[in-house]
Amino acid sequence: MEIGDKVTYKSFNKIEHGIVKRLSDENHAFVVYHCAGNWDRYFDYTAARTDIRDLVPGWIKEENNGE
Repeated sequence: MEIGDKVTYKSFNKIEHGIVKRLSDENHAFVVYHCAGNWDRYFDYTAARTDIRDLVPGWIKEENNGE
């Protein structure tokens, strides 16, 4: 996992797309999830510290949204 990688946060009933802003430690990354669609400027937005075990590389589609 590197800065700028697209990731998907996946938990029990939630799927959210994000981009890695920076690495925190070997188990956590700071990920930008909400940036009003300005993904090319993700670095200007606040990131949430996220456990790497909850992240999937790339942006996956939600299973039940018809995409």
